[in-house]
Amino acid sequence: MSKIQWEYDLVERPFCEQLKAMGWQWIEGDKDVPDFTERANFREVLLKQRLATALRKLNLGKDGQPWLDDDRIRRIIEKLEKAEGHRLMEINESVTKLLLKGTEIDGLPDWNVGRNQPVRFIDFEAPSNNDFLVINQFKVELTSGRGHVIPDAVLFINGIPVSVAEFKSPGIENPLQEAINQLLRYSNQRRELWPTLYTDNEGVERLFHTNQLLIASDLFESRAATIGAPPEAYLEWADTSPVSLSIVAQELGVLPRSTGESEAAQELAAVGPEKGDRVGIPLFFRKPDQRPEAMRSQGATLHSQQILAAGMLRPAHLLDLIRNFTVFQQVDGKTRKVVARYQQFRAIHKAVTKLSEGRIRGQGVERDERGGIVWHTQGSGKSLSMVFLVRKMRMMPRLNRFKVVVVTDRTDLQDQLGTTAQLSGESVRPTDEDLKSRESPTALTQRLLGE
Repeated sequence: MSKIQWEYDLVERPFCEQLKAMGWQWIEGDKDVPDFTERANFREVLLKQRLATALRKLNLGKDGQPWLDDDRIRRIIEKLEKAEGHRLMEINESVTKLLLKGTEIDGLPDWNVGRNQPVRFIDFEAPSNNDFLVINQFKVELTSGRGHVIPDAVLFINGIPVSVAEFKSPGIENPLQEAINQLLRYSNQRRELWPTLYTDNEGVERLFHTNQLLIASDLFESRAATIGAPPEAYLEWADTSPVSLSIVAQELGVLPRSTGESEAAQELAAVGPEKGDRVGIPLFFRKPDQRPEAMRSQGATLHSQQILAAGMLRPAHLLDLIRNFTVFQQVDGKTRKVVARYQQFRAIHKAVTKLSEGRIRGQGVERDERGGIVWHTQGSGKSLSMVFLVRKMRMMPRLNRFKVVVVTDRTDLQDQLGTTAQLSGESVRPTDEDLKSRESPTALTQRLLGE
């Protein structure tokens, strides 16, 4: 079997099949006929007809019926295609805001005096109202017109490309490095990272204007990052929370559906990463009754790609990541796009679950169940975890009215938190005692002597 065939059979196809099992549609790409991927030509990256259908469905009039006509649809789509910004990161930030907050378009003359009406691109509250599609071998013509790129998989929400995945055969040397390098080339980012080595426009940036995740995988190792991230910032997503591993295993067919959840979880925990020959057919392709007898009693391990797909790309999880766990921040004078790590995602979900469902004393428990501790080490993202928690709380009707109190013992950390809090749309307001503690020694002495 060729390396290309290994790549497709072992990595690309299982990825698409797993997404399909989680509720995504799957279209096999075609390198010759753009119609097969719902486009008029290979320069297009938006699936405009699919997007138009979603816009009409998500934005109903006062009578509960679609009201957006073809002209308004055209102008709404143009706002995505002509978002503000000159560089890729600037455009991506503008487009991300559009996806999160929506836009406005002139209303009907007899409706609210023709005033502008809000328009949503995505329904973040009800994932099932959206259209989730993956297309593999998605051919796109280069900006220069001299050639094309063919990402292994492009993921669309309502016809909008939000993720690009690149796969490599586990049998080649440095497969993950090769996949990441290809993503950087496709998005024209190599010249940003290594300007002395790469000077040409070698990619197709318009495919990444709306991008939220970049994924590199060889099945056994998978990494995800955002636009602008260097290779070392591509990180593993090692958890499927809040969906259990046993449910994911059942979706993949690696455990019998009759296996109990607790038993399945124990089995999965007991079996470590596969140690066999990497060119052998992974257990992913084997039905439970097709496994070797020696393994039937042990369950099966989940590979890195399977866990990443289940943890990040399940429709509800992906919408959550885009809405509540992605921020743009200034670092050394440059804009950086950051998405939560898997442990932050898991911790925040556990926290809001306790806050919303935990009982208080007097409700049949001795201690308040709503408290807890999230233990962090230095540099592990404490401030960003707080931002993600607040953003998540503000989107939950039961928690959005609460005040968040931040207690710190260092003024420099307070400054940092104040800056980071702005990423969630909040502001940190020091107490009177905080302000007093910030006085200069001279001012503090004078104030104390005068009291």
